[in-house]
Amino acid sequence: MGLLSAASASVVVLALLAGCGADSGAMSESDLDAAAYQACTHFSNVYPDITDGVLTDEEARAKISEVYDRTLGSEESVIQTKARTMLATATQQPSGFQRAADDFAQECLDQGWDG
Repeated sequence: MGLLSAASASVVVLALLAGCGADSGAMSESDLDAAAYQACTHFSNVYPDITDGVLTDEEARAKISEVYDRTLGSEESVIQTKARTMLATATQQPSGFQRAADDFAQECLDQGWDG
């Protein structure tokens, strides 16, 4: 089991995933621009694979990097910051990944993301 796969799904992330359907690419009423919305959606799609241990640590970091990369086209600076922090903890301090993932998920929810 990898370091990132040791993370357990929290209530915040579970709430994020609860709104995620198979066809979650459609925009909804939210305060997020398209890039931030896509980042939240991508996170909700890859997070289960990370916590279930399906991905290696390297693959998990690559997926989190994809989430961060999607925020780069966004004007949502808080979403960008939370995604960058999540990537940094996945890379430098895996024990802090769960909290960073919670913070990112909460920001998505606070901004109206509903997957």
